[in-house]
Amino acid sequence: MSLPRPVSIVSRPAPAQPVRAPRQALSLAGAVVETILGRRPLHQLRPHLSGHAFLSLARYVEDPHLRRAAIRRVRSQMPTERAVEASVTLDLDGRALTCVLRLDVRRGAWRCTHLTVLTPLGAVAA
Repeated sequence: MSLPRPVSIVSRPAPAQPVRAPRQALSLAGAVVETILGRRPLHQLRPHLSGHAFLSLARYVEDPHLRRAAIRRVRSQMPTERAVEASVTLDLDGRALTCVLRLDVRRGAWRCTHLTVLTPLGAVAA
C-alpha cells in the first residue's frame, strides 16, 4: 500500500494592473501620427523627436497615400516607467497599417526615439 503523494501548493502574486501611459506621452504619439496624416506641420515636432525618428517621420510625410489614412485604434504599454511603446492602427482604403512608436523620457520630457510604419505589400506603393 503506497501513501498518497504530498500536494504542493504554489501561491502566485496577483498580476499587476497594467500601467497607463502618461497623457503627455500619448499626446506626443498622437501628434506624430497627425503629422504623418498631413494634419500638423513637420517642423512643429522637431524638438520632440530624436534625429533618427525625425528622418523617419520626414520620409512618411512625403508619402501622399498616407494622408488618406484614418486612425482606427491606439494601444500602448510601459516596459519601464520612463518608456512607452505605442502602436496606432490606421485604416487606408480598407487595409490596416500600423504606426509603431517608442517614446522615452529625456531630460524630463517625452521624446519619440523610434518610428516605423508597417504596411502590407503594395498598400502605399507609388
